[in-house]
Amino acid sequence: MRAKAAEWAQENFVERMLLRQEACKNPEPVPDDVLEKAVAETVERFGGREKFDEAGLTEEQAREDAEAEAKIEKLVNALTAHLKPPKQKDIAEFYRKRR
Repeated sequence: MRAKAAEWAQENFVERMLLRQEACKNPEPVPDDVLEKAVAETVERFGGREKFDEAGLTEEQAREDAEAEAKIEKLVNALTAHLKPPKQKDIAEFYRKRR
């Protein structure tokens, strides 16, 4: 079980890095207000400015991460826009088969 979890984690990491690389090729800038909001949320998740600073992070790092995340979201939305959401019965069948 642990080996399978480690394999999934590694696959997830690789997929995430590939998505990030592809998304960051998009030269379209992310609006400043979106980035500022994301930075503020990141600082808040750390428990405030002091803890954020103690963690050794900078606003520039948080801003770069926020920009990448926004571009990833845009890419994923573009790639999946044509897909229909799964039906409840299909979801139930999928999980029933994989128990």
